[in-house]
Amino acid sequence: MIALLVLRRLSLLLLSIFLTTAYSDPVAGGEYHVEQQVCSDCHTTHFSQHGRPPVGAEPGGPFAKLLLASSSTKLCLNCHDGSDVDAPDVLTPVSTSYSPDEFSAGGFFEYSGGIQSAKGHDLGLLPAQVPLSGMAASILSCTSCHDPHGNENYRNLKSRPGSGAGTPVVLSNPPLPMDTVFEQVRPDGRNPGQAYRLSNISYRSDMSKWCAECHDRALPNPLGTLPAHFQAHPADVSIASGAGLHVDEQHWLAGTGSGFGPATGDGAPGIPRVRFQTPSAPNYEAARLVSPTNEVFCETCHFAHGSPYEAGATWPFKSPGNIADAMAPCQQCHNQ
Repeated sequence: MIALLVLRRLSLLLLSIFLTTAYSDPVAGGEYHVEQQVCSDCHTTHFSQHGRPPVGAEPGGPFAKLLLASSSTKLCLNCHDGSDVDAPDVLTPVSTSYSPDEFSAGGFFEYSGGIQSAKGHDLGLLPAQVPLSGMAASILSCTSCHDPHGNENYRNLKSRPGSGAGTPVVLSNPPLPMDTVFEQVRPDGRNPGQAYRLSNISYRSDMSKWCAECHDRALPNPLGTLPAHFQAHPADVSIASGAGLHVDEQHWLAGTGSGFGPATGDGAPGIPRVRFQTPSAPNYEAARLVSPTNEVFCETCHFAHGSPYEAGATWPFKSPGNIADAMAPCQQCHNQ
């Protein structure tokens, strides 16, 4: 009897270790999935206890990792599909309530095994290739980029999502001057409308390096064949370094005129100022200041999840119905 009791306790201990480490990088506090979530929100120890599936489980289990759903993506979308008001909605495009300073990066990618969208990082589909990458194509899931158990990175991003050496995306609490990203309002599990606004985030450095963990041919900025200066628009380069490359520094600083406008896709030329990073910034406020040291980075031109526009672009550069904004971000820096 004693031996059986010891065996049961040992089994529970091993199970708790398994549930804590499944999918996860080492966690020292976590950033988002902490405190308010419990293991049973995502996992079950006995799929058919009492002769029926657990509440909230997908039929057909048990599933790998003792998940309540047949895939990690389906599990994530149990909450992140708009049904949970406290969880960021990455599935449905939201234009006003969620991110009133522009649209949220949701709803523009394929997630159900359909046809590739070409507008974002599609889930559950095998792409023909990985753009600007030496990696072999693979099927993406939410956990390809995000650590579901939480870590010390911004948005629970994995430090090594691809084949690179690893790039931490540091977001400290309280903030530190060497953080990758700064937030004005911290997410607390109950404030997605405030925490996930575009204007709540400012960038210091290293986001492009994180993207290059998969898109490794984008960095360093490979030179092109004249008259093209580069094979693709360079990233992690400042406005001030654009002398001789058709950059209009004073136009960028002024923030008015060609390329600038109040909204994207409103039929009038110009869009809100594109995102930038400021490597010398020690805090949120300094990272949002417009200056010659502002740098173009991957998120200047692309949304990570996707957008209404091709390649997840932040503006309609290949949208026949939005000709007015087609060159807007280019004009903000180059003003040709």
